[in-house]
Amino acid sequence: MALVEALVAVEEWSALDEILPRTRAATAGNALLTPFCDRAAGLMTAARGDRRAAKKHLVRALSGFREIKRAVSSRPHAPDHGRIDDGPICAPETPFTIQAPKAAPECKQRSVRHRGNLTFPNGRL
Repeated sequence: MALVEALVAVEEWSALDEILPRTRAATAGNALLTPFCDRAAGLMTAARGDRRAAKKHLVRALSGFREIKRAVSSRPHAPDHGRIDDGPICAPETPFTIQAPKAAPECKQRSVRHRGNLTFPNGRL
């Protein structure tokens, strides 16, 4: 699919013409590949001046993309308009927890004096 899109982007129509039949033969198991191939074929035929064939391919591509959108949005766990789930990253039963580092017992809050752009704890160098 990436190769098809790359060939379309650089308008390499002869290479796309060679690869499209093999790509179409490999669409089993990849629902997106067929509409991408139809779109590429439509843009290629439009560039070659055959507007009627281009329209046929592009309409078929649009129909394929709409069918995929319909199938994905009808699934019960489909995200709402692409929003990311705000749920926890780890399941509650995760066997470990991450704690913020604690200060060493000998560390105490020190006063800080500013001199120009440099900061020195307790005014010492």
